[in-house]
Order: sequence, then structure tokens, then C-alpha cells
Amino acid sequence: MMGRRSGSQLFRVAFVAIAAVLTLQGATPAMSEGADVTPPQVDFYPGGPYVTPIVGGTPVASVPIGKAFTVQYYLDDDSEQAKATMNLYSQSTLVSSTSSTGLLQARRTTALWGMSAPQVAKSKNVGPFYLCISAEDAAGNKSLNAPRSVCAWLSIEVPLQSTWVSNGCGGQGLGKALGNLQNAALDVRKYSNVTVDFRPACNVHDAGYSGLTVKDPIMNLIIDFRAWTRKQVDFNFYQEIGQLCINALGKGKVAGDVLLSCYSGLTLAKYTTLFVVASAARAAGSFYTLPLPGARTYYDAVRKIGKLFYDTDITQVGIQTNNKPLTFPTEGGRDNS
Repeated sequence: MMGRRSGSQLFRVAFVAIAAVLTLQGATPAMSEGADVTPPQVDFYPGGPYVTPIVGGTPVASVPIGKAFTVQYYLDDDSEQAKATMNLYSQSTLVSSTSSTGLLQARRTTALWGMSAPQVAKSKNVGPFYLCISAEDAAGNKSLNAPRSVCAWLSIEVPLQSTWVSNGCGGQGLGKALGNLQNAALDVRKYSNVTVDFRPACNVHDAGYSGLTVKDPIMNLIIDFRAWTRKQVDFNFYQEIGQLCINALGKGKVAGDVLLSCYSGLTLAKYTTLFVVASAARAAGSFYTLPLPGARTYYDAVRKIGKLFYDTDITQVGIQTNNKPLTFPTEGGRDNS
């Protein structure tokens, strides 16, 4: 799969070449008895596209960045011993690696092995993460496709407020200056002089587009967005904008129609039309009050332009937008519809 031959394959190629030469000379090659040409077998246990981290002896859905964890693995070799290596990747970047100090028991052995999640402060590579394991026996035979013999996705929670994870309601992909201008206009709104801060929802939306694992401060739960489609991320954004409106404006703090204008709001098309009307009126010296955008306005905006910023291949550095690409590890391609 990775274009690299295992130790057993290399041995067979060499043996065939020697056999051809000796046959021309009228000789018959003989393999030394007891030569070990069988590569070890390694896997996470149980197998599958995900690996479950274990913290303090308890399996958990995700592990915080910088926290030590263990995983369960399976190891087998005809020599009954092998060395193992685990590599942790953020997209295609190797961010952490650990190898056994010596040979491990390899008799269809299932055991635990630990490492620590990297510190996010040391790198802007904040995920999504996948863990790969490989093995090598004493004879030098390596597991197939080493060092990425078996790879599985691992949920590592990264801080939502990190500048590598989120940037509020502005689109920094459009340039820093324009992004900052959008932040100033879209992060915070006032409805009847009551402030509603939309930044938490926008930050979660940013993490969703990147497929990261974060703690959602609005719903107070940890979400792994790796397998979420763009449509799911956008709809979650719509719901969370509405929830922020209820939190800030509900329980009689403002009139019902004001709450509704935030919780629902105008469609983007209607808001754009009124914005043009308001701009023309102001240019003519007239006064025109432009209604405030609401959850529907924000939702329509991300549905219209979000396709350019949603990462569809989380195994590669940068934003890929081609829909549902084939990836290694598998299940790294995402739906941009």
C-alpha cells in the first residue's frame, strides 16, 4: 500500500536472483535451515478505524492535549519476540514517536502501551490525529508497510481558543485585514442594548470545518468533528447561534419579537437586499434602520461560502475541498456538501 517492501519480500527477491546465477553455473542454491524470513504481525486491539485511549486504567472517548495515555495492541511473530514502534501524526506531520526499549513478547500477545499527546504550544499541528504502529523482529523483518503498518484515528482534545483552532466569526482565509473587519462586525451584536456574543459558536464552527476534537462551551460537551459533514457542522452552528440568543435575551430580558429576530433572523438574501436599500438611503441623506442579522442569516452565509473553507482531507496539511477523497488512513475523506 505504501510502496515499500517488507523484509520477507526483499529476501525472496534476493534469493531468486542468487538462484538464477547459480543455475547458470550448474549449481543448486540452498537456504540455511532455520532462517527467519517471516515478518511480525501487529495491530491495535480491537482493530478498526479508531483506537480507544486509556487514561488511568479507564477507556475514554478522547484525551486532552499533553495528557499521557495508553492503547491496547496485538503483536505476533514466529520468534515470539519483536520490537514495536508507535508514531502519532497530525494530518501528515509526525508529532510524536515512541519505541519499545527491547524485544516484547509476541505470541499473539495483547498488551497496553503508552505515550503522551503532544503539547499544542510547541506546534500549530493540532490535528486531527492518527496513531500508527509497526513491529520488527530480531532478524530484521519488519511488519508490512512499516512504519505505518496499521493506523487508526485517535481523538485528542485541543483548546478551542487557540489561534491555530479558531478565529471568531471572521474569515481569516480571506486575509487578515478583512478577517479582522468581519470579526468587528460579526462577533458581537446588540439587540435592544443587550449584547449577544456569537464568538463561541463561530469558534466551534471553525473547529468543525477542520475536523478537530474540542470542548463545546455552549453545549458543555466534547465533540470529535472528524466524521461530521459540512452540512452537519453548519446546522450545529445554526442551533448554537440560536442557543446563544436564548441565553442572552430569554426570560423576558427583551421583547419577544427582538428575541425572535436573533433566534431566527432574516435569510441572507433578504438581509442583503435590505442592506443595499439602507446603503442607498444613507447615501441620499435619508435615515433607514437595517434589521440585525440573526441565526438564519449566519447560517445562510456559511452555507453559501463555507465550501471554500471546509477541509475534506484531514490526512493532508492545509485545506482540501474536493469532496470525499480516498485517504490513508481510511475515513479521512469528508463530505463537503
